Amino acid sequence: MSRIRWIHFSDLHLNLTGTETKRLRENLLEYLDTIVGKIDYAFFTGDIRHAPSGDFPSNAGKEIENICNAIGLPEKRLFIVPGNHDIDRNCPKKNKVINRMLSGENRYKSEDGIILEKDIVCLCKAKKSFYKFVDGVDSKWIYKEQLTDTRNPHFLIITDDFNVIHIDSTLFYSEQRQRDFVVGTYRIQELLEEADANKMTIIMSHYSFDFIEENERRELIALFNDHNVAMWLAGHEHNLLARRQHDLFYEFQAGNLYLEYGARTCFLVGEVDTDSGQGVVESHAWFPQGGWAIYPFLSLNRPDCSKYKFNCKKQKFTSHTENKKATLRNTVHDLLRTNRKLFEIYGPNETNMEDITSEKKKIWNKIINNDIIPNSKKVVELLTENYDVLTESDKEIFAEYQAHINGFIRNHEGNGHVFDAPRFPDDMNKILY
Repeated sequence: MSRIRWIHFSDLHLNLTGTETKRLRENLLEYLDTIVGKIDYAFFTGDIRHAPSGDFPSNAGKEIENICNAIGLPEKRLFIVPGNHDIDRNCPKKNKVINRMLSGENRYKSEDGIILEKDIVCLCKAKKSFYKFVDGVDSKWIYKEQLTDTRNPHFLIITDDFNVIHIDSTLFYSEQRQRDFVVGTYRIQELLEEADANKMTIIMSHYSFDFIEENERRELIALFNDHNVAMWLAGHEHNLLARRQHDLFYEFQAGNLYLEYGARTCFLVGEVDTDSGQGVVESHAWFPQGGWAIYPFLSLNRPDCSKYKFNCKKQKFTSHTENKKATLRNTVHDLLRTNRKLFEIYGPNETNMEDITSEKKKIWNKIINNDIIPNSKKVVELLTENYDVLTESDKEIFAEYQAHINGFIRNHEGNGHVFDAPRFPDDMNKILY
């Protein structure tokens, strides 16, 4: 069992200020220190700055690092994507590509999903300020090379616990186009295929899934159904959100980090068991003239409304493990069945012992060395290699079987004699069922 915890911030708008905004930010670090339990990963889903108010503040990187230090974040566990405020909102070269690709006979089609590299480079010209901000963050926290790659704005990081696919959903953002975005489904497909199929996949983007163009969404849903996509983390709307999308994956949206009328100033803390897929998310909100506290109404339909419980163990992910176990079960039991049949025909059982004229004893000794022992060693090898799919009961049975085989081999390979070697455990016939 592997339980991991993450924290999710969005829409910091660090170059905006005000009395309550200053209070909530000054109190944040102290409050983070009170959160029980370690934080394994941190996600920032964009809008580090507020574009109309100017460039990124010079201390923006330091502000992010202060949060990482406050939660005791391990190195290389900070993941960031740009928001629409983090890019140049009026980049002529980018706008030219957007207009060409989204209109006319040769316009982009989601079922093809290909964006040419030269077009991607032009689209990324609007991210110069964001790249400068990234350069100001200590390399021990982030993956700078990937974040500043102008040819691959979407990228994959495979962690010890899950896959993280970074989607830059601002690629086709402009002042004239503020939703119905495309991201390039072919590149997303490549990343999903590169991901570790034995781990759940988390996608992070500034925009929620609903902001993606309709045909693009349909193609992404098909891809997410083909692969182990568990969550979509987003921001932008300055409000919290926890829901299941298309009965396929969970979407969690963090609020903002400055006081704004009609918005929800908050961040999310989540926990998931990467083996079972069971998890819970809670929101921590700022209450003006008060302070930081757990938001009591993240979920309205559960006994504890402050917690949103979920299970992202998708059927496809379960079937991958089950298929692995079924294949192992068939192979192991074929070997056991072969050994059992050979013992019944040639072994020192009651029927063969009564026939004093039988040559089966001599044949049995050859079968032990040529078939029984090799088959038994293969069973041990297979179960050892696939130990992760064994239940606790299976592991106990396997330990008994290993003790039996070790004694059996010593008694028949001339390496001494084990007088009290354990007998073949009958429960071995039930292993992996």
